[in-house]
Amino acid sequence: MKIAIGLTFFVVAGIASATPVSPATRADLSPATTNACLKRQLTEPANAGIHPAKIHQYCNCVGEETVNQMTQEAADYVERTGDPKPLLNATMYAYKACVPSLV
Repeated sequence: MKIAIGLTFFVVAGIASATPVSPATRADLSPATTNACLKRQLTEPANAGIHPAKIHQYCNCVGEETVNQMTQEAADYVERTGDPKPLLNATMYAYKACVPSLV
């Protein structure tokens, strides 16, 4: 019983410490992610048949969804350590989540 209570506290404490990205981080990260997406997707030969406006819509979604998947703690970690893994994970999730915006 003590173990279950301890695990419950650990999970609740972990959730409480995950804060959304700050407005300043959002202002930096969302456009940077959107622009990186645009640079890649607009030059991708497989996207030749997709109207550029749709690609812009998709990449705007990717920028916003990437930020929505990040926490301030993760963004601080990336900045502090240079390890891009949390950002890459959030971006990969966003790429998949934003596919419906192409329809």
